[in-house]
Amino acid sequence: MARYRITISNHSGQAMADLVKVYQIQVLDHGSHRDKAAGLVIHAIVEESDIQRLQQAGYSVEQHEDVDATGKARQKEVGQGNRYENGRPR
Repeated sequence: MARYRITISNHSGQAMADLVKVYQIQVLDHGSHRDKAAGLVIHAIVEESDIQRLQQAGYSVEQHEDVDATGKARQKEVGQGNRYENGRPR
């Protein structure tokens, strides 16, 4: 199942604490920041089922990129072999 980077927002501090306690969401930073329009905002990487579960619980969720697909694409950019072979970079 694909994993996505998301932004979660809610106006309740208790609801944001419940992300970890109740929903067991692994957040990307150790604290939320406040946005005047959105309330408290935090970032996480979750599966699609988690997005649906959070939305049903009343959280605003903005879905960003598929982190697995992005990671695979970036790995293709990395060179092959040992670039330090013979003691100096190629």
